[in-house]
Formats: sequence, C-alpha cells, structure tokens
Amino acid sequence: MFRNYLNLAVRHLVKYKSFSFINILGLSLGMTVSILLLLWVQDELMYDKFHSQIDNIYQISMVNEQAGSVSGGRTIPYKMVPVLRENYPEVKDAVRYRYTGDLAMQYNGKDYNENNVMLTESNLFSIFDFKLLKGDTETALNDPYSIILSESSARKIFGDEEPMGKVILINSSSPFTVTGILQDVPARSSLRIDYLIPFSILGERADTWSWECSGFVLLHSNVDLADFAPVVRTALVDHSPRDVDVDMLLLQQLSHVHLYSPTDEPAGIKMVYILGAIAFVILIIACINFMNLATARYALRAREVGVRKIAGAARNQVTMQFLAESLFITALAIILAIVLIELFLPEFNNLTGKNISLSLSNKLLIAGFPLVLLFTGIFSGLYPALFLSSYAPIQILRSKFSSDSMKVFRKLLVVFQFAVSIILIIVSFIIFRQINYINHKDLGINTDFVLHLPLHSEHIEKYDIIKEELLKNENIIAITTSTSLPSYVGNVNPVSWEGKPDDERVIFRFYNTDNDFFKIFEIPFTRGGGFTLDTAEPPNIEYIVNEKAVEIMKMDDPVGKKFSMFGNDGYIVGVIEDFHNVSLDEEIRPLLISQLSWFRSILMIKIKPEATAETLKYIETTLEKVCPGFPFSYTFLDETITGMYSETRRTRNIILYFTGLAVFISCLGLFGLSSFMTQKRSKEICLRKILGSNINQLLLKLTGSFLRWVAIASLIAVPVAWYLGNLFLEEFVYHYRPGIFDFLLPVILQFLLAAFTVSFQTIRAAYANPAEALKYE
Repeated sequence: MFRNYLNLAVRHLVKYKSFSFINILGLSLGMTVSILLLLWVQDELMYDKFHSQIDNIYQISMVNEQAGSVSGGRTIPYKMVPVLRENYPEVKDAVRYRYTGDLAMQYNGKDYNENNVMLTESNLFSIFDFKLLKGDTETALNDPYSIILSESSARKIFGDEEPMGKVILINSSSPFTVTGILQDVPARSSLRIDYLIPFSILGERADTWSWECSGFVLLHSNVDLADFAPVVRTALVDHSPRDVDVDMLLLQQLSHVHLYSPTDEPAGIKMVYILGAIAFVILIIACINFMNLATARYALRAREVGVRKIAGAARNQVTMQFLAESLFITALAIILAIVLIELFLPEFNNLTGKNISLSLSNKLLIAGFPLVLLFTGIFSGLYPALFLSSYAPIQILRSKFSSDSMKVFRKLLVVFQFAVSIILIIVSFIIFRQINYINHKDLGINTDFVLHLPLHSEHIEKYDIIKEELLKNENIIAITTSTSLPSYVGNVNPVSWEGKPDDERVIFRFYNTDNDFFKIFEIPFTRGGGFTLDTAEPPNIEYIVNEKAVEIMKMDDPVGKKFSMFGNDGYIVGVIEDFHNVSLDEEIRPLLISQLSWFRSILMIKIKPEATAETLKYIETTLEKVCPGFPFSYTFLDETITGMYSETRRTRNIILYFTGLAVFISCLGLFGLSSFMTQKRSKEICLRKILGSNINQLLLKLTGSFLRWVAIASLIAVPVAWYLGNLFLEEFVYHYRPGIFDFLLPVILQFLLAAFTVSFQTIRAAYANPAEALKYE
C-alpha cells in the first residue's frame, strides 16, 4: 500500500513539474529559515547550561529604586560575598570575582595586551564546571602571584613550549608563575575567561566594603529562593559598617544572567521571543503556500478520486493517499532544507557572530526534524485530503463536484498570508527605525577623535610627565584620566547632601577625573563651573553633578551646598547638562564627578583630525619612552560606543534579512498560485484578447482579485502591527514615534510585490498566441 502511495506521489510530482518545484522550494526555504532562526534561539537559551549546578547558582545584584525609576548593577562590595558565605546557612558556597581590564604581559621579549583577565578565588571551580587541563584546582590560586591561562592564551604566548612553571611579567614589573591551564571556556558562557589571577593579589583592599567586585552564591538544593530572597535582601544594610540605608540585594538565577538585566527584567530575551515568533510565522507562511498550491492542484484530481472510490477505495484510504503525498513532498523539502542549512550556515554565523553547526549531538535538532516533517506534512495536506475524500463518487463523475468551498479556503489562506507578511514587514520596519534611532541618537557629548587606552600603575605614577610630553604636540588638544568611559559609567556609591532626609536612600554613579574631561567632551555647565582646587581631600572635596542629580536632590541652587560620597565630605561647585552616561537602553542616571584619585584606569586623548597617523605614532613613541614595556593598544571612543550596540545591530540585520526571506517565500507561493490560475484561465484570456481586450485591461482583470486580497489583508494587518509595534517600543526608555509613513510604506511595498508577481504570469499569458490555447476547441 505504501509503495503504491509513493508511486502515485512520484507520478504526480513529475506530471506537475513547475508546481512541484515551487512547492518543494518554498517549503524548503521556509524550513531552512525557520530552523536557522531556531538554532539561534536555542544557542541563546543554552547559555551557561553546561554547569551541572546551574539551578542553584545565583548572581548577586544590587537594585536601587529612586526618583520613580529602578536601576541595578552587578557591582557589589568586596566584603559582601564573605558575609553571605559566613552568616547565611542557606548559602552553600560563594565566590568573588572582578575583571582587571587590559593588562600588559611580557614573556620571552614579546609584549601582549590582554583582556578577559579575572581576579577570583579557588572555589570558583567547586561552583562552576570550569576544568583545569593542568594544575590542581585546590592549590593553583594559592600564591597571590600565580596565574592560570586558558588553552588559547597559553598557545598564543608559549606556542609549543610547556607553560607550567614559567614566569610571565605583568605591567613590566610583577612576575606571575603559571600554575594551571584552563580548558577554553565554552562560547555559551556568561563569564569570559582568558586568565585567572588570585583575589588575594588585592591584599587588604579585598577585606573592605569598597564596591569594586561581583559575585555568585551557590545555594543548598533544598533552599526555596522565594523564602530566602526577603532574608538576603537587606544583607548589605544588616552587615555594612557604614550607613548605606536600605539598598536591596537581589539574587538572580545564573540562567537569567545572559538574557536579563541585573534587576532581572527582560532584556535580550525579548529578541529571542521576536526571532522565535518570526521563525514560527515563516514556517506557517511556507505551509500556507503548500496548502494553496495543493488545494489548487488537488481540485484537478477530482475524477481520479471518483474512480478510486468506485474501485473500492475507502475514504480513509483516499485521505491517507493525499497525506502520504504531502508527507513525501515535505520529506523532500526537509532533505533540501538540510543541504541549504549547511550552505548558509557560514554566512549565518558571520551575520550573527556565533559558531552554530548541525550536529548529531544536538538532541533538540534531531528530534525537531521529525516534528517539522509531521507538523508541516499533516498541516499542509490534511484539509485537501479531507475535502476531496468527502465527496461521493457519483457527485464527482457527474460533474456535480464543486470546489467553491476550496476556493474560499484558498482565499482565506492568501488573505491570512498577506496579513502576516504585512504585519511582519511593518513590525520589522519599526524595529529597524528604532535601532537606527538608538544608533544615531545624540549622546550629549562630542566623541570625535577621542582615543582611549588602558592606564597602568606606572602610567599613573608618571602621568604628569606623560601629559606634559604629549601636549608638546600641537595636534593633541587635551588629555585626561578617568575611572570609566563617559558612555558607560559603572561605578556607584551612596551619597548624601545638605538637607537630605535621613530615611531616603540614594546611589549616584560617578567619575573620578579632572577639568580636561569637560574640555575633551565639550560638556557645558548650566550652573557654577569646573574644579578650582588641585587636590581632593576631605572635607573640601569638590563635586560636580548633572541635572538629573539636581532633580533627585530637589535643589534650586546646589552650587556651594555640602555633599558627600560614601563618607568623603565636600561641596558642589558646578552643574553640567545631562548626557547619556549609560547605555541607551537605560534612563540617564544621576551622576557626580570628582577629582579623587581612586582607581583611574583609562587615559583619554583628544586629537585634531589632521595628520592622525603621525599623531598616533607620536603618542606611541612618547608612552614607550616614559613607560617602556607596555604595548600601545588604543581605541577611538566612537568605535567603542558603536561596539556597545553591536548585538543590537546584529539583531536588526537578522530581522531584516529574514523578514525579506519571509516576503520572498510569500511571493513565491503567490507566483505559483497565480501561475496556476493563469493557466486555468488561459482560454478566457485568449477569448478576451480576440474580442478586443488590450494588455492593460487583461492585467486589471486578472490582478484585481489578488490585489483585493492584499487590500483586505492590509485592513487586518495595520491595527495588529500598530499594537505590536507600540508594545515593542514601550520597552525602550528612548524611542521614536511611528508615523503614518511607517505603516503606509510596507503596505505599498506589499501591493507592488503582489502586483509584480501576478503581472509577470498575466503578461506572459496575454502575449501568448490565442491559436495555441484554442486549437482543440
């Protein structure tokens, strides 16, 4: 029986070659696109899942609510982790870590500027499933001057030489001995590690309440987070020796770290949902194409069904025949889809920045193909199979068979398909416009021709000499140092001011820098001015705040008022205009700037656009002369800011590419359907042409019905797209407001595509020789 079904399926595929080709190609493209997107979704959802204790590992976050907004970060005090480890029995273990920024490393006369350098504790290996290929996890980080290298880093520095026991010079002065080789951290890891250095290198500073590290806790498996969360929420307040009011401590599941904000609000997960939905929609569109062509083609096989029924075929046998054909075509489409996936994967990985592959070890993928086969085959073939098998043989053979209901069904499918395509185009257009809005939004600072490079301790000690030497070059405008880049300030501290209510808790972000900071970035003062003192010592520390901070402090004239950051008393000397000091995904935060010398780690230089290469060479030569042994590694600030939104741009490109493919698949199905309809009406076209109809009249007659479907689909799609688009935009603090153009352009585009697709077939039929179509009449 199955062999008979297979023979019939092959025979009809050969008989209707063009329809079969369009059917298989459209279905395979839909599957290819859907599976590629679902592979991306799977990759995002699998972050950190390789850790065996993932269900009990939590990132420590600090959540701050003030001025009606919620902000958060993963920066915590050094002492927070030991306090949790020692005072809360629910905590099985806890580990601290912090990234050092770029470090200059030297070995065998070669210099390396390395990042992803983590300071941590040895119990990192008992919490996470990071593996040492060489060395002992218990002792490898015992010595403060020991270092663990990843496989890749070891190959880069040592080549084929045995690295264990060798000494690497860091920052030209500190010798570190290699005590372990770490297996390269999987790409699906929230923690990026190339080097591990013991936390004990920080000495007594690691035993303070300074907010300079991050941490994870491992809870006992029987601990209910819902019960423990309120207990741990006030841990900082309960144990800190300083007045930090009532800042909230949040434990965030490790599985949420990659796709959620530090406050556990949806962030990247939104794009996972969007692309997952697009994958499903594209597969549905491909199935609708299949169904449209199948119902059109199966209507021509009514007499075949009648003959089979008279010959004794039961209804379920006829149904199984058509379902078998549908599954057979779907199987061919899946085989072609697998080939296309392998062909497109390199370009897809380049587009997404991932390293996805088809692998037999991917259980979800292996289980997914049979599910796609069954879903697509049954979904696409069930209606025509049930429809044709429902008629009695006598109705069919006496020509009383009517496919009107099937025609109505096809029209509904086409309208639905067009509506989905228009919704997809409009929403993608809104996403594209929003991401462009973010990319081109004025940050409130001038970042042109500003370069930044890591500032090491030797640079800090000789900063005055470096600055004096560099400013001798007329192409260098200004130089400053800072704790962080102006585009994203991660440093936070509790603050108080003259008149602040005692029960009010406030945290400000801060920079430590100097007056040249305002010169470089052309930041205007709205009140007061810059620093007037050369040094910053309590109780005369000078502070500069932004307008957002003034709003929170509710001061009419803050200049001259007493102000304190984490116990460092001083007063406000100036107010600057607000600029975006965090990612554009977040609201502008209250900011203070001081001249305190704490951990300034970035050197920023503004240069003239003329003779850029010569100026960079001069900077490199000067730094090498004053502080030899440090690789010259710089980045222009506007490139760094652009890099902050690289994932956003990748997502935009993915959405654009795959929306375009979805529209192409829709047009491919429309092309097949219009080809069938034109072929079916070929005699009508010839007769109209003989009776005097011109090409334009024929075009209007034959494309009118398709364009009416587009018009109906547009009326359905626009309100839905408006709702979904605004739902998406509400997730952004700063967003553009869609206008009528954002909805009208996609609708016009869909009209043009539909008209072009249908007109191609109509024009070809209209120019055909009438004698060919009517020679047997």
